[in-house]
Amino acid sequence: MVQSARHFESFEPHTLLKHAILRAYEERWARVLLVRTGSPRRRVRIVDACAGAGQDESGNPGSPLISIHEAEKAREQLSTMRGEPVEVQVVAIEKDRARFAQLSQLVQEFHGRHTAHCGTLGDYIARLEPDFGNTPTLFFIDPFGMEPLQAEVVHRALGGPQNEVLLLFADQAALRHIGAAAAVEVADDPVLSLFGGEEAAQPPMPSKELKLTADAAIRIMTAAFGDERWRRVMSLAPERRRQALVDLYGELLKSMGARHVLSLPMIGKGSRLKYHLMFATRSGKGYEVMKDSVERAWNGELVADKAVQMMRMGVAAPSTVIAQSIRTHFAGRRVAWTGDRSTDSVRVYALQETAAMPHQLEEIKQLLAPLRVPGERAFVYDFRQVR
Repeated sequence: MVQSARHFESFEPHTLLKHAILRAYEERWARVLLVRTGSPRRRVRIVDACAGAGQDESGNPGSPLISIHEAEKAREQLSTMRGEPVEVQVVAIEKDRARFAQLSQLVQEFHGRHTAHCGTLGDYIARLEPDFGNTPTLFFIDPFGMEPLQAEVVHRALGGPQNEVLLLFADQAALRHIGAAAAVEVADDPVLSLFGGEEAAQPPMPSKELKLTADAAIRIMTAAFGDERWRRVMSLAPERRRQALVDLYGELLKSMGARHVLSLPMIGKGSRLKYHLMFATRSGKGYEVMKDSVERAWNGELVADKAVQMMRMGVAAPSTVIAQSIRTHFAGRRVAWTGDRSTDSVRVYALQETAAMPHQLEEIKQLLAPLRVPGERAFVYDFRQVR
């Protein structure tokens, strides 16, 4: 509990970066869904599932207030643009009663347009599900550690046809849980003699305290992954476990219905990896907009340049691999760099259907050997010889 208490004294740079990503994405997400005049959608919802007190002790807004401020701005602007009222609602959920009391006071200032609840997302998901069909919902799940991350609840959150999830995957905590589980399993394994039998002298049994810790670790990891698939990581060398856990959780999100998963390593002070911020969506457009939101946050000078470079390296696939994927997809065709539809646009396909980040686009453009259209500024690509 020491960590969570200290968190609200003041926000560290990596947390400010996380908030900047959230702010940039929410603003554009609401516009994409509500901006079209005549759209049947008149409401979108943002659920902050681990909302905290709403702000730090210096009064700097935390994720729920950031979401509410973006929602208020979007509601006013989009209602004017459409000529009819639209609703951008924030639902803030916090388990700790003291922090909830502070959060509730802040939310009450917005006259019922947004709500705060004391509990967990698991306690309230059933109230939200009936609206999923006509209310696209963005879930922000930012827990301390792994225990609040429940696979069943995340799966339900992704159940809406246009729902998306942005969550914190605490890979360092997951590694500790795996270490605890592995320590007990090693101690429990019999030591075999050279003659095929068990040695008379067994290693000491794990202490009761260690056994309880291991049991809790197993329970937490199994709930987070929905089953015991996480045990596959235990057989890997320690230096390979972290990335394997992140990859495994990304696969889990895709098995829940997400077509695209963006896994962003978040680097803190001293160039230390803190956790991964993971985004899951069915939408190619949402995938593109989140990538752009991340780039905008990186350019905001909230973290050190070295940390930004490490994050760029950690999230981006090699440009050569992406270029080959594009060649394969458009084989036999002549296509433009930009176009009205993703099927006619190399750029949009790269951002919506591959791991390409915006800062890679210029390199990818050159790797694909563009041709200029005579008399125009446009670039085209001839993949008719690609097989």
